[in-house]
Amino acid sequence: MAGLTKASRFGLTIAPNPLASGFATLRYSLPNAGPVSLSVFDVAGRVVRKQTIMATRNGATNLDLRTLSAGVYLVRFDADSFTSTHKLVVQH
Repeated sequence: MAGLTKASRFGLTIAPNPLASGFATLRYSLPNAGPVSLSVFDVAGRVVRKQTIMATRNGATNLDLRTLSAGVYLVRFDADSFTSTHKLVVQH
């Protein structure tokens, strides 16, 4: 049970969702600081955006997603010992 409690402290949120303005804030809590790969996939599984950020253990980063067409996307956040994927709806 202790492992489940510890794991629940780590996470990722994207707001606003649905996204209408083209700008989103990604807030995260990670087990360790370090480089993080951020990938956005379309419904066909193609990578439409990819970037690497240097993340602290707890923080936020702003995403400029104005180039994305309206639709449903998956945002994947890969850190050394943490991976999370979230659905993002883009509206115009």
